[in-house]
Amino acid sequence: MKTNTAFILALAVLAAPAQVATSRPAVAQDTATSHCSAGETVYFSAAVDGSPKIVSLCGSADLEGDDAWLQYRFGETGNIELRYPAENADFRSAFTVRRYTRPRTTYLKFDFSNGGYTYAILEGYDADENPASTAFLRVRRDSDDEDVAKFDLTMSSDPLNIMTLEYKVRTEPFDE
Repeated sequence: MKTNTAFILALAVLAAPAQVATSRPAVAQDTATSHCSAGETVYFSAAVDGSPKIVSLCGSADLEGDDAWLQYRFGETGNIELRYPAENADFRSAFTVRRYTRPRTTYLKFDFSNGGYTYAILEGYDADENPASTAFLRVRRDSDDEDVAKFDLTMSSDPLNIMTLEYKVRTEPFDE
């Protein structure tokens, strides 16, 4: 009996590194709260590194039908500085999702234009370069295509969660 138990434990120890090496890395939870209220679905949420600000994508649980909605929210907890689009606006044409995929790599870009600026959440996972998912927020001025802000993000939502929005909003080829 001891031999069987030792053999099973040895198999478990040998199998554990293989599982860790092939699974996607966990993202630290509770690193940021969300701007989403109870009853809203969190499609993406992340803290702006070095800042009390949060960026969230909140929406209805079902993004199909006439009552569906999705909204970008940015600011400190309890003080949303930017909310886009306005209530009851057509979110399907307001946002664009782009995806680039190759083996062991996925990059997602969620963007929209508002007031002469393009806001983009870029999220990526590249198993060969960085074993953890990364994300950042970029704001680019439309008139001269210059970046005016770029913030590293610490995600509190699941990695690559933006992928759930693909084909729910306008989807286009990845352009960086």
